[in-house]
Amino acid sequence: MWNPIRTALFPLVILLVTLVLGPVAVVAGYTDPRRQWCRHLAPVWCRILLGAAGIRVRVRDPHRLSTGGVVFVANHQSNLDILVLGHILPHNVLWLAKRELFRIPVFGQAIRAVGYLPVDRGDSERARASVDEAARRVRSGEPVILFPEGTRSRDGRLLAFKLGFVHLATASGAPVVPLVIRGTARLWPKGRWAPRPGTVEVVVLEPYRVAAIDTPEQRRAEAERLRSAMVRCLEGP
Repeated sequence: MWNPIRTALFPLVILLVTLVLGPVAVVAGYTDPRRQWCRHLAPVWCRILLGAAGIRVRVRDPHRLSTGGVVFVANHQSNLDILVLGHILPHNVLWLAKRELFRIPVFGQAIRAVGYLPVDRGDSERARASVDEAARRVRSGEPVILFPEGTRSRDGRLLAFKLGFVHLATASGAPVVPLVIRGTARLWPKGRWAPRPGTVEVVVLEPYRVAAIDTPEQRRAEAERLRSAMVRCLEGP
C-alpha cells in the first residue's frame, strides 16, 4: 500500500545511507586493493533503499546468475533498476556507469574507489577504452553489468541497443546473460523523485555466447537478435 510519508522521506533516506556508506566505501576501496569485501557495501546500500521504499524483488531462474566472468545485459526503465540489480547480482559485479555519476559528491568517489568504470557516452574512443578494460577484468573472472540502451526508456519499451556489449562479449569470450526487468517503470517512472511500493520481477534468460563477428552489420544483427528476445520476454506473460 502506498504510504505518502514513506515516499516523501525516501530522498532523505538515500542521502543519509549514502553519507554513511559512501565514505566507508572510499576507505575500503583504497585499503582493499583486491576488493575482497568492499563491494559487499553496494548490495547493502541497495537492500536498505529497497526496504525503505517497500520494494519486493522476485527472480525467475536465479540459478542462471553466475559469480564468474559473464556479461550481464539488462533493460533500463527506471532508477530503481540499479537497486534491483545491485540486490540480486553477485556482490563482485563490475558496473559500467555513465561518467556523470562519478561527479556526484560522495557517491561518485565511492563507486570509483570500489573499481567501477566510467563510460563517456560523448567520446567513443574513451568509451571503447572502458569496454576494453571491462573485457580484461571479465577474463580475469569478474562479472560485469551494463545497459545496452544507454539510457532509461521513458515508456518502459526497449530502446535501440548500442553495440558495446557485443564488443565486450567477443573481446572477453564470456557468455552473455540477459536480464529482463519488469515493473520498475511503473513503480518509479522517469521524472518522479521517489518510487511507490510494489513488486519487481527479473527474468534471467538462458546464457549464450556470441559467435565470431567481423563486420558492423554482424554486430548490429547480434544486438537486434538479443533485443528481440528481450522484447518478447518483456511483453510476455
